[in-house]
Amino acid sequence: EVVIGYSTRLLHFAYVPHLLVYKGLEFGVILLLNWWLIHQKLHFLNLKWWTWTWLILLWLIVGVITYKLGHTSRIPAGIVTGIVAAATEECMFRGVIFSQLLKHWRNGWAAMLTSGLLFGALHLINLTHQSAGITLIQILQAAGMGVMLAAMYLRSGSLLVPMAFHFSLDYIAVAIHGLSGTP
Repeated sequence: EVVIGYSTRLLHFAYVPHLLVYKGLEFGVILLLNWWLIHQKLHFLNLKWWTWTWLILLWLIVGVITYKLGHTSRIPAGIVTGIVAAATEECMFRGVIFSQLLKHWRNGWAAMLTSGLLFGALHLINLTHQSAGITLIQILQAAGMGVMLAAMYLRSGSLLVPMAFHFSLDYIAVAIHGLSGTP
């Protein structure tokens, strides 16, 4: 409780404890379902050193730009949002759903498209705090990103690749644009 309280003050966002609890529970359920239902190994192969170098450089550049614009509180918010969203959503949508669809259908395009559409549908939750028009745009964008992230996982064989890319997108969006409304 002390750590969560300190983190909330540090980030200046009251939603952080709720986000961490929700995503922690989501991650636990994903791993439990994976173990109980499908006994599938989630692949976390290492990325090449030069890939990590470019990613870290990108994250630092975005952090410096955000700092120079005077939005320093957005940097830790972007990191927290990026980590919790990327870890849970990639394990669920690419690691479990996409992998199972691919295993049963043996059609990469159908599995990518279906998992992407399901990933887009997840973003219907945003209707709780924003307009239907903006939510529809996010759903379409997330569905397209879901297909691309599945292709990254299929090509690389590692969940770290779509996780790193997903983290980058969320981190950059929050660092540059901030958070609006409630999560």
